Amino acid sequence: MLKTLMSKLFAPQKKEAPIENNPEVEVKKQQVVIYESDPNRLMEITKSPFPEGSDQGYVYFLQESLNGTFKIGTTASIDKDMKIFKEELPFKTQLVHLIKSGESSGTEASFHNYFSPQHLESGWYNLSRDQVAWIKEENYTEQIRETIGIEEDKSDKPLTQKQIDYAKTVNDAP
Repeated sequence: MLKTLMSKLFAPQKKEAPIENNPEVEVKKQQVVIYESDPNRLMEITKSPFPEGSDQGYVYFLQESLNGTFKIGTTASIDKDMKIFKEELPFKTQLVHLIKSGESSGTEASFHNYFSPQHLESGWYNLSRDQVAWIKEENYTEQIRETIGIEEDKSDKPLTQKQIDYAKTVNDAP
């Protein structure tokens, strides 16, 4: 048995053709779509006040240029973090969207949970065009809205029967 193992270890190895010369392997370049940010919207967000909360900060959506994946992260200083990303990452990045949140860690966790099927690793996600559009539209789920500190708009909700009955009594009053 030892003799068989030794003969396999020291047997001359067959050289396989490199991948680029192997006609059975087709290598295709991936086309990466880089989503543009709206500089006016980003400026509006940075100049707006923070919503009420105990963990005020930013939640950012950063896209890298190699594979087009997105980092969903949180920071207290967006300018500082963008400078670090630009200087230390070995690839280009684009800030696609930014959210000011009253509970930034909770908001980040809510987005991580919402996009969990697209999770790759360590805060990086493979988001679709529709998902990026949804982020930029800012029409989030109630759970995400609560962590940001956005009050629910109740103006479009229909009145309950009790509210209608009360309104009738107010209108009928002398």
